[in-house]
Order: sequence, then C-alpha cells, then structure tokens
Amino acid sequence: MTEIFEGFGAFCYPTITVCDSTAELSKSPDIKDGKFRRVIVLIHELPKFKVLVSDDGFIAPLINDKEKAREFLHIVFASALLHGFAWRQTFDADICNFSWEKDSMIIDIPSMRPTERNYIAFQRDNEVSLKTFKKFPRDLVKLDTMRFILNKSYEFSTNPQLSEDLVLLNEGWSLIYDEVFRAGFLYSWMLIESFLERAWYGYVDSLGISSDDKKNLKSHARWTAYHYIEVLFMLGKLTPETRKILHSYRKKRNDIIHDRIPVLKEEAVDCLQFALKIIINLLNVK
Repeated sequence: MTEIFEGFGAFCYPTITVCDSTAELSKSPDIKDGKFRRVIVLIHELPKFKVLVSDDGFIAPLINDKEKAREFLHIVFASALLHGFAWRQTFDADICNFSWEKDSMIIDIPSMRPTERNYIAFQRDNEVSLKTFKKFPRDLVKLDTMRFILNKSYEFSTNPQLSEDLVLLNEGWSLIYDEVFRAGFLYSWMLIESFLERAWYGYVDSLGISSDDKKNLKSHARWTAYHYIEVLFMLGKLTPETRKILHSYRKKRNDIIHDRIPVLKEEAVDCLQFALKIIINLLNVK
C-alpha cells in the first residue's frame, strides 16, 4: 500500500531557485486531479523528521501538526538571514497544504490562498503566466547551502530563546521589506535592548550580593538601557565604538517614540544588521 504524507509548507519569499546551477526554471509539472505540483530537489533527513524542498523553494517539513510546522518554517526563514538570504516571515495565509507519496519526487499542493508569495509562485503553472513568473528576480540557493540552513534551523529550534530571537529579527526584516521603517527599527532595537538586559542580568547574578540587592539592580524602574550601556562599558564589556553606536540607536528610539520622527531605510537596516551581528557573535561564542 502506498504511503502518503499530508502536511504544511510554504514558499521562500523573495523568490529563490534551489539547485547547483544557474538554469532557469521551466513550467511546473501539469496540474493533476486539481492539484498543483512541484519537483523535489532535496529530501533532507533531520533527527526527528524529513524536509522536502522543491526547485522553486517550497519548504515542506514532514510534520503533520500545522502550528509546529509553521514554527519550524519561521525558524528556517529567520535562520536564512545568518546566511545572507533575507526571506520574509510567513503568515497563516501563506501556508499551503501538501501531500507527498513516499519515495516520489513530486509534491502535490491541493490549494493555496492568493497571498503575494503564493500568487507569484503559482504563476509558474501555465505557459501564459510563466512569462510573468520569470520576470521576478530569484536568488540561487545551492543544495549544500539549503542542507546547512535546514540543519542549523533544527539546531536552533531546540533552543527556545535563540529561535525566538531569530524570529523577532525576521519579523523586523519583514517590516523593513514592507517599507515600514519605523516599526522595523523599533523591532530591531527591542531585540538589541533585550541582549543588553541579559548581559546586565548575567553580570548581576555573578555578584556575591543578597537576592534583594540583585532584585534592585534588575529593577526596570531604576535601570534603563542607558544604564546598561554605561555600566557594561565601564566593566570593559563594550568597546567605545559599540557604546557610541548603542547610544545612537537608543536616542533614535526615543525620538521615534516621543517626537514621531521618520526613519530612513538605511537606518532601519543598519539597526537590524547590528542585532544580527550580536546573534552571530553569540553563536560563535557557543
């Protein structure tokens, strides 16, 4: 009896091609029994489940729980930032049901909702709209790179704090992609501020003082991002240049909140990239 798996997946967006060459994608396999079809180029084995990947970047973890599948997809798209690919987070409407016959190299997608990423992806399914499909630029992701991203995503998924940080960072990037620069900047600063807080709490916990004194030193009413930056700098945990950059972001955040000033794309991207550098440094330390 043929074993068929049903699950939930999503297309990477902005669009990608997954292969080891620069070959242009052709029309997808013909629709069969009302189902869209995609060619699998990678069946990747992780410790607890497999992940199917199509040539046009449909990521299909073999997880039959929709919420768990979506959580893993969030981490995959967020982890790609660490490898130079700025894929947007998925929304519920982006998630597609799929079915896969074991050992087949075809994914069947019975239906999709017409979100931006899905609309572009399914332009590939007939010869007329294929011309439109080919107008969208596509990043090339080599098979080994995709394997590495999936392996790292699984590793990150076992660390709730890290995976949450990555997803927050990806949400910030998604806001910047949508040209909501103030919100993107604030998201990135929120993440940076949480890193400062953790560094400060770690230092306080290392002190040989009473629990009440530690509680006072962790009080948000008494200690703000300004204090974190200054004390961590005095302790030699921040360089003068890092201190200067952090204060510039902190002041920008205050101006956004209190004076409603605009934020340039370059400023939002710069803040996000600084948060990304912190995550990369933390990973290197580990």
